[in-house]
Amino acid sequence: MTIQDPRTHAPPLATATIHSEGGLLTVVLRGELDLHATPCVLAAITAALVPDVERVRIDLTDLTFCDSSGIAMLFGLRRRSLEENFDLTLTNPSRTVLRTIELCDPSGALPLIGRLPASAVD
Repeated sequence: MTIQDPRTHAPPLATATIHSEGGLLTVVLRGELDLHATPCVLAAITAALVPDVERVRIDLTDLTFCDSSGIAMLFGLRRRSLEENFDLTLTNPSRTVLRTIELCDPSGALPLIGRLPASAVD
């Protein structure tokens, strides 16, 4: 799925690739998860959350930007994972995205794996 700003003909803001196999739903996000892209991404993930999904892995490696609507989506997915009893993991956020997550989630409620401290030097 590619999400493009409808007001311009600019390159896509975000892409979400979703793959399901054997109870594992893998979501690979690329680009910018912002107010325009988040509703489409959330709708696609929600549609893929069928009852036999036991684990959801969201790969943030190529996500270059995430605003408050994207963070709210991640918290909503976390809440849903607790209510519906599936494991949610966010993997490999970029430094920029990690810094945003750290600012919005100081208690560490979002399950991150493969992260470096945002203050780490390249």
